[in-house]
Amino acid sequence: MIHGIKLSRHGFTIVEVIMFLAISGLMISGLLIAVSGGINNERYRDATNSFTDFLKEQYNLVDNVQNARVNADGGNPDGCNGERATTDCTIIGRYIASDDKGEKLMSWPIIAKNDVVEVIADSEPGDDDMDIYGAMNLEAPTGIGEMNREYALRWQTRLVAPVSKQDTSSAPSQPFRMVLLRSPLTSTISTYYAGGFVGGTDVMSVIGTTFSEKVFLCVDPRGLAPDKTGVSINPSGVNSSAIEFATATECRS
Repeated sequence: MIHGIKLSRHGFTIVEVIMFLAISGLMISGLLIAVSGGINNERYRDATNSFTDFLKEQYNLVDNVQNARVNADGGNPDGCNGERATTDCTIIGRYIASDDKGEKLMSWPIIAKNDVVEVIADSEPGDDDMDIYGAMNLEAPTGIGEMNREYALRWQTRLVAPVSKQDTSSAPSQPFRMVLLRSPLTSTISTYYAGGFVGGTDVMSVIGTTFSEKVFLCVDPRGLAPDKTGVSINPSGVNSSAIEFATATECRS
């Protein structure tokens, strides 16, 4: 037996334990917030990039169009009146439209119901693309099923209009219609844009809309990211280069 020696016990006090747990909790909370924010930012980038890719794909569909279609029950190509698929029903473009909320998009082929070769042969020397498009009798039938495209913006995002920095209210939705047409004279692809939701697929009403400046379609992050980005549509673009990235600054202009 040892006498005269006082043994001391080492350990944590209740206060030290509480402080340790509190600090650990704060660190874990900060880590979870950072991880969650990073995931949400990636989701938002995915939504914006996916929307951009969809629009660019439409130019590729016009550029690489195939004019062989499945026949309807009556023996005529879907959406066409005559039996000659490549003369009475030539696909020369795409009609793209969003729903009224700017959350979903649909895309249909645009066909020339009149013979393109005959229309060009009957054109006058001073006729431009608009004159020829009018003579082609353009339509965007929804019955050519294998050539229709449907797209929904990812992660519950939607298309909205740019808003200023001072505007703290939610941005209004930005429904739109867009027409892509391959010029029969130059073979370049022209872009036509019209804002607003309109039921149906009236090609000529979109073509006749004035479109002289860039249009910005911003993707509402809905809490996924602090700033909005999106795409811009350039009226002078002759292919998929008409679709460009719109910065957060442009989506606040």
